[in-house]
Amino acid sequence: LISLIAPTSHERIAMIAKEAEGFVYCVSQMGVTGKGANFHKDIREYLAAVKQTSAIPVMVGFGIRTAKDIEPFEDIVDGAIVGSNLLRILEESNYSVDVVKEYVSRFKKELNENK
Repeated sequence: LISLIAPTSHERIAMIAKEAEGFVYCVSQMGVTGKGANFHKDIREYLAAVKQTSAIPVMVGFGIRTAKDIEPFEDIVDGAIVGSNLLRILEESNYSVDVVKEYVSRFKKELNENK
């Protein structure tokens, strides 16, 4: 079970992070996923609060499409979750493993270039 923490979780962050296993999934925006990187206005403060509280890795997701999307807070989080965009890529490529490998490889390369 992966615990999700929303930007509005303020007083519940410590409780959710304490009970979480594996990693904490930080929701980057309010609303539905897949709409692009339209992050919550206080995302850095929110992610920092989760990171400070969590004993396990902190991941961010919802709207992540490229490494550039997480650049503003890559110094805080341990990783990113790319869900809807990966599904879109799979569907558009007729579920090509090679296309997915290329996407993941490019994403990783771009992340490493930012460091």
